[in-house]
Amino acid sequence: RDHRRFHAEVRVRRFDGEWRCIESHGQPRFSASGEFLGMVGSSPDITERKQADAELSAAKLIAEQAQAAAEHASKAKDHFIAVLSHELRNPLNPVLATTSMLLNDPRFDADTREQLEVIRRNVELEALLIDDLLDVTRIERGKLELDRRHIELTTVLRRAVEVCMSDIQARKLKFLNLAANDGPYWLHADAARLQQVFWNLIRNAVKFTPVGGCVGVRCRRDNDGFVVVEVNDSGEGIEPEALSRIFNAFEQAERSITRQFGGLGLGLAISKAMAELHGGTIHAHSEGKGKGATFTVRLPLASEAMMGDAAPSIPLSLHRSNEDLPAPAAPSLPRPLRILLVEDHGDTARIMRRLLSAKGHHVQHAADVATAQALAEKHTFDLLLSDLGLPDGSGLDLMRALRNKGINLPGIALSGYGQEADIQQSREVGFAAHLTKPVSLPKLEEIIATISAQLAVQQET
Repeated sequence: RDHRRFHAEVRVRRFDGEWRCIESHGQPRFSASGEFLGMVGSSPDITERKQADAELSAAKLIAEQAQAAAEHASKAKDHFIAVLSHELRNPLNPVLATTSMLLNDPRFDADTREQLEVIRRNVELEALLIDDLLDVTRIERGKLELDRRHIELTTVLRRAVEVCMSDIQARKLKFLNLAANDGPYWLHADAARLQQVFWNLIRNAVKFTPVGGCVGVRCRRDNDGFVVVEVNDSGEGIEPEALSRIFNAFEQAERSITRQFGGLGLGLAISKAMAELHGGTIHAHSEGKGKGATFTVRLPLASEAMMGDAAPSIPLSLHRSNEDLPAPAAPSLPRPLRILLVEDHGDTARIMRRLLSAKGHHVQHAADVATAQALAEKHTFDLLLSDLGLPDGSGLDLMRALRNKGINLPGIALSGYGQEADIQQSREVGFAAHLTKPVSLPKLEEIIATISAQLAVQQET
């Protein structure tokens, strides 16, 4: 009646009893007068094709499930590392703060100061290991960002050498001075991240070189617009079969290396990623076990058009989180501030209150959101200094609540979480700065001085 084509997939039972899949196609035929004459078509056996489709669908489902499981595992790993870093940072904060305070105490003699400096340096190194864990996560997720500025490379190298110099001297190593006869080497790069690259390489060279050995760093310009930096040593060396995997995260050439020298096996993986993000390369060479190693980094030099009148962003702090990079020098403190300190970690709260009071500030302490909110409503403060992880909420909740009540305090967030998303959250709710624990006291003082200066200007106007 409608002159439509016929199409159907059906299951049919063959004469031998086996079920098969048939796809029937039919085209109606009509006479000149419109009389239906019958159907013309075919009914091929599509059993094998249906089976293949079913197997493909099953394989696709398995792949989707596997991908979902892998993504869940990856998120769980990232969450674990973030929580782990937070828990590790919290106890480091009062240790670093106390040590820094004691180093400035004139009552201690030189020997005591030297011992305190050992504590401070090793706490900072512990913080760097935590940063390594977070950097690997950032690299894997493509979330690592560079703060590119015009810098001079040998200044970065000298700072990296300075950080390692105490270990070089302790192991009685001969250090070959920087050879930079064709410098300066201007780069458009992230100075803190490059310092991280060379600190990792020099530290490895020192660690794997026996007492009395030799470590060297030298620079040269090549003919392709790159600067080449070589870090070499006379140490343990690398077996040829291990050269291909030493840049893999969490992997070292041999398990015995981990047992003897320690380390997480992250430094070279991070250094490789950093070099590549800068448009450069890094590779290793060794003649074999006991014959030392050479790590070569190639980085593109900045063109004259890129340089302009910019100046390098040097010197650098040892701590390398983006929020802790050096800022321009802050003005001296115009007046003491009334600070609301919100911190539930007892040791951290005590030492922070003591440090801030020693600088002349008036500090009131709260250990939770409710107490802090009550204090802010009852008293007048100039600054909120708040931990983010609190027993009855978070520092973010506190800042939102204060803003909603019309209390617009400038704030500094303190947290063991230092991912980009954590920093962005702090900014969105109104914090002026986000400092990752263990907190750099000079950086904290610098930010407080800047806020104090801004408040003084506001009062004058």
